[in-house]
Amino acid sequence: MYAKMVQSSMGGSNTRLPKWANGLIVVGSLAIVGLVGYYLYKKLNENKEKKDSQNGVNANDNELKDAIKNGTTLSFPQSNYVYSANAIFNLLDGCELASSERNAILEVIKVTRNKADWMNLVKVFGTKKVDNCGYLTGDTTYNLPELLKEQLDSITGYYYINEPNYKKSGVTAEPLIQILRDYLRTIGVTL
Repeated sequence: MYAKMVQSSMGGSNTRLPKWANGLIVVGSLAIVGLVGYYLYKKLNENKEKKDSQNGVNANDNELKDAIKNGTTLSFPQSNYVYSANAIFNLLDGCELASSERNAILEVIKVTRNKADWMNLVKVFGTKKVDNCGYLTGDTTYNLPELLKEQLDSITGYYYINEPNYKKSGVTAEPLIQILRDYLRTIGVTL
């Protein structure tokens, strides 16, 4: 009796939770700590991805400035590059199909006649968050070369590209990225 009085006077309580409720509180607390930890990890990783992608764009921008200083000119007005960069993003954001991958390649070919055009397209594209395709899969930050290497993975049997500066058709068992790499090699760009 004396112990109960001391406990009451010290602010304690005579009521106790059942064991299952204590277990539920512990599991719930661990789940909350785990979710907060995961969220922080994702944010730190996302910031690192964004910084790495932006470093690639900045290096490309410096090369573009040097090329323009040395007399290389862009083949199109800036609005063409902006349109193509947005079109490529829209084609490859989320769940892409082989047809959208092919159309992304056509957008690149349409505005790149020389190395400066490619560098300007990369600069205009910048870094973008692309949906990873799937419920709760999140987004990944890419610059243009990273996005193309990652997303142009469809393998099509027959392809046909009829652009003014690049006509190619045939049958292949290679990913579509190889078609783009072949084209970019013709203008001095390695992807």
